[in-house]
Amino acid sequence: MHLSGRYPRNGEIGICGNAAVGSLSVLIVDYVLGTATAILTTLALWFRTDNMASFAVIVLIAGLYVAVQEAQESMVTADMVSADTLAISYGALDTVNGSAKFVSSTAVSVLWTLIIADAQFRARGSGNGGRYFCAPPSTRHTSQTLSE
Repeated sequence: MHLSGRYPRNGEIGICGNAAVGSLSVLIVDYVLGTATAILTTLALWFRTDNMASFAVIVLIAGLYVAVQEAQESMVTADMVSADTLAISYGALDTVNGSAKFVSSTAVSVLWTLIIADAQFRARGSGNGGRYFCAPPSTRHTSQTLSE
């Protein structure tokens, strides 16, 4: 019995017998899953969804995205470079990924600190004559003082 035609070759993932999909195609589909995760999360938060099933679906899609993406990026790198530059290519891939994650996390943290958190505290405090809803611990007042 000859089964070699049924197994994937050169970075391909075998699906349903002889059909094979390249690792680059799987990575592209995975990035579509990542985009769907971002869009669904945005819509769920925009419409203030409190349905746990909706968030479970979003977490499931996000988990699939992360799992496939982490495995596929290395496979695509291995397919794109020669064997003698594979180690430095993995290093470059991880350097670019790590740098991008650092920059994006820093940007989101700065935006959250400067804009979003400040706006939320101001909005909650607008009923108190424009004062902040949450005062720092050293100047915290009782509810009777805030209502005056």
